[in-house]
Amino acid sequence: MRSRPVRLAAILLLAGACALAGLRLLSLDREIAARRDATDATEHLVREMRVALANVRADQIGYVAAGQEPGPWAERVSAGLAGVARDLAAVRALVREPAALAAIDASEGAIASLSELDARALEYAEADERLLASDLIFADGFGTVDRALDELELVEAAERSAERNATAALQGERLTILAGVALLALAVAGWLAPLPKPARAVAALDTPLPQVHRAADDIREADPAGGATLGERPLPAPPPSEAVEPGSVERRVDLAGAAAVCGDLARLADGSELPALLGRASALLDAPGLVVWVADDERQELTPVAAHGYGDTVMAHLAGIAVSADNATAAAFREARLQTVPASGPGHGAIVAPLLTHSGCVGVVTAEVPGARVDDEDTQALALILTAQLAAVVATAAADQSDASLQTSSGQGRAADHEESGASSERAAGYPAAR
Repeated sequence: MRSRPVRLAAILLLAGACALAGLRLLSLDREIAARRDATDATEHLVREMRVALANVRADQIGYVAAGQEPGPWAERVSAGLAGVARDLAAVRALVREPAALAAIDASEGAIASLSELDARALEYAEADERLLASDLIFADGFGTVDRALDELELVEAAERSAERNATAALQGERLTILAGVALLALAVAGWLAPLPKPARAVAALDTPLPQVHRAADDIREADPAGGATLGERPLPAPPPSEAVEPGSVERRVDLAGAAAVCGDLARLADGSELPALLGRASALLDAPGLVVWVADDERQELTPVAAHGYGDTVMAHLAGIAVSADNATAAAFREARLQTVPASGPGHGAIVAPLLTHSGCVGVVTAEVPGARVDDEDTQALALILTAQLAAVVATAAADQSDASLQTSSGQGRAADHEESGASSERAAGYPAAR
């Protein structure tokens, strides 16, 4: 038997090792949590910058939109770029991976280039050189935004990959510590176990042969296959590996198609051309149906004035919506902010984008889109781009038809004693009639 002091020393040694291992495991858990929190914060900031850049891209279109003053849009663009710069500085303080830091440098360069392009485009717009401003916005500006978005994706991917690798290394160290403590505990327990008495071993040698034979027979009866087969028993099958669900591929929007639709909306002179443009806008959003709602003069009710994807019978029975109603359409108008309606099951959801002008929100556009695209940031940004240009069309139609409702059919005009303004009213009436 081991002496009492030796046994006590072994127990204290094991207790100390367990305490040190516990402290190290606690430190590893905190480091893993800190890395995870930093990566989550980085991804959150990257998502905010994506939304901000999409808004900047949409707001810049206001420079060249018909009937729009570039001043208010310039303030929104400046605020958006300033927010992106602040978020980039915050992300730089969080990331550790060299590849992520290099991508942040590239993103800052792209933002600086975008600021210079925005200043030049604003100068052209204020000088009424809208064609030159459009070239900068749709060609150079959009390309610079895409470059900044690509670099932000690299930041996110590099940081997430570094976090996974660091977590795997820390988890490996954690398992090593646990295994070491377990082995030490087993060693101490085995060392502290009492030794067998020698007298019992001598007694076993003096056992008569008949008793030994009976003991062997008892073992065979308990295990007829014999002891030789004990080591040949099959090991349990390993658990099946979990199936890895493939990640969803981000769908990119058709910016060239959006630019073409916005350009055609800016040149719209006849309401009969609007249905085809709405159809093209619906195709860009992957929307089977799209409705344009315009507020009345008292701003109390939204009325459907144009649509794509719905028949005349459906539009005839489509009632107006009170601005105070508790739904996404009314909320988008009241708050002048994009709203979404999630899909129910595998069906379609909806995106509701406001029609914003210098005088405020004049209506909304509801688009029925697949459920997977309801929360897609690129799809939401594309909806804001299209509605920014469509708002200019609605504002122009409202200005031309100041005394008539936007939902009047194309055959209605002003009174005969207002012939000079009647031609403008008939042109505006062609817009709501395209349902």
